[in-house]
Amino acid sequence: MKKMNQSAILLLSILWSISTNAQSNLDIGIGSSQQDDIAIQVNYGKQLTPKFTAGLQFQYGMPNYRFISAITFQDKGYSIAINAPLLFKINSENKLQLNLLLKPGVRFQGVKPEETNNTNGDYKSTAIMFEPGLLLNIPINDKLNIQSGVTFPIIYEVVPMVLFENQTTLLHAGGNYKITNDLRVFLNGNIGSAWGASGDSQKFLWSGQMGLRWNINSSDDKPINPIVVNYF
Repeated sequence: MKKMNQSAILLLSILWSISTNAQSNLDIGIGSSQQDDIAIQVNYGKQLTPKFTAGLQFQYGMPNYRFISAITFQDKGYSIAINAPLLFKINSENKLQLNLLLKPGVRFQGVKPEETNNTNGDYKSTAIMFEPGLLLNIPINDKLNIQSGVTFPIIYEVVPMVLFENQTTLLHAGGNYKITNDLRVFLNGNIGSAWGASGDSQKFLWSGQMGLRWNINSSDDKPINPIVVNYF
């Protein structure tokens, strides 16, 4: 787990160091959800072309209610998700911004041996994730933007067994407010139904997150990329 944390920090450092005059942003947020009591998320995004933004997202969660091979573990363990959010601008008229989101990723979660009294060893899993969807950013005035959208996260466990873990339909809502030209505060959430593991995993999901966004090499006349909230 320590190596994964170091790798994520290294990748974020590399993306930061290669920033040019293109618009880029760094989001740091903290939230809670059906699955995690507390989750910390870091997201870096860089606009590579006028219509395409690529990013790297890292999240560490302290589980509340999660599953490994459709078996519940509660109030213990860890969850780590590493994603690569890809935003494709479909339309931008009257400053309204509609984006197609494609977000592949991988998730590691488990319970440490000391939390199970070492009876079952290191109880853990690895899963691959993919989340497509549409996100809409709506400017209200020079300072306030609101966001809505829908995404469809899909999760497949690959270790310790191959299992269709979860499929979800999430409705998103939130907003961000400009404090200075380079700093915004944001508040986002999502909610939706879920199904997986032949009915033995999550049935309903929600999450909420608040945090700060730093804009890098940006200007006020450029559209604001939506805040990409992870699937907790």
